[in-house]
Amino acid sequence: MKTFVLVGLGNPAERFTHTRHNLGRRVVTAFSDPQVETFFPPTFMNESGEAVASFIKEKALTPSQLIIVHDDLELPFGEVRWKEGGSANGHNGVRSIQEKLSTQEILRLRIGIGRPADDTPIDEFVLQRFSESEEAQLPGIIERAVSELRRRVFPEDHQDIG
Repeated sequence: MKTFVLVGLGNPAERFTHTRHNLGRRVVTAFSDPQVETFFPPTFMNESGEAVASFIKEKALTPSQLIIVHDDLELPFGEVRWKEGGSANGHNGVRSIQEKLSTQEILRLRIGIGRPADDTPIDEFVLQRFSESEEAQLPGIIERAVSELRRRVFPEDHQDIG
């Protein structure tokens, strides 16, 4: 079985806990399995790469052992989708990690936060809290994301019988 480390992207300050940009941290926190190592970069989102690079060097890991979990503007709110390698699609935390690790070949679980419905600048939108109706939907979204992570991390527990 391949060993993975789950990396929950977000901003470390308490005031950001319930913002859109911290959805990756919330999902990895909800995963909570003692058999799986987790890492929450202690840096702000845009500098995530430095912390991740130091972490994998210290732990003697490779980028292929990481699963980066993060919010994604390009997906509709609530959509959960895997991405193996490829562009950061404008996500500064992912871009920082790809630059510091010198590879785009990193497995990512993307959780859609959608785009602003008005002319709110993106950098403000991602740092806003979810609306009441969005927050009410988050437990189900987080549960789906955790299920996806479990399927990838523990594939032997999810094999079809027959």
